[in-house]
Amino acid sequence: MKLPPLDYDRTPFLIIWEATQACDLACLHCRACARPERDPGELSTEEGEELLRETARMGTPIFIISGGDPLQRDDLYRLIRTGADLGLRMATIPAATNRLTEDVARRLKEAGLSQMALSLGVVFWEVFFLVPMGRGSRLNGLSAAQCEDLFGVSLRIARGRSLSERLSADPGRQRARTASG
Repeated sequence: MKLPPLDYDRTPFLIIWEATQACDLACLHCRACARPERDPGELSTEEGEELLRETARMGTPIFIISGGDPLQRDDLYRLIRTGADLGLRMATIPAATNRLTEDVARRLKEAGLSQMALSLGVVFWEVFFLVPMGRGSRLNGLSAAQCEDLFGVSLRIARGRSLSERLSADPGRQRARTASG
């Protein structure tokens, strides 16, 4: 999708909507004030869809749904589909938890997702430094096997789809709560 020329004096290049504070993690870098459950004051599905329509009317081409963990919203697929149908390049930044599976990534892509960024933080360092060297079984949460599985899923998605992923190292990430599974 080629982006249209923009007059930056009138139209922002992108909009980032922090759609929920709910997240199973509590990362030091996160500005979402993560909490285990959704806040009752969050925008409803209909309000979120209106935000998408307003963004499209402005001419802003890129819309990012962030959080907390956007996967905690049951309406995430619908919101992505609505935005894509409006001509927005939809992106999201889900948390690296057990909610994020290969099937979920595929369903997000099918709903109209163009881009996904993953902040793997400590997971990144475990995969590249601890797992290959065979040192330790845990570092702030995920086992070596879980890191290898998560990295494998990321690679399969990146190689098998046009979905672009950004694996970013963030040494400030700390796992406060773990999802079951």
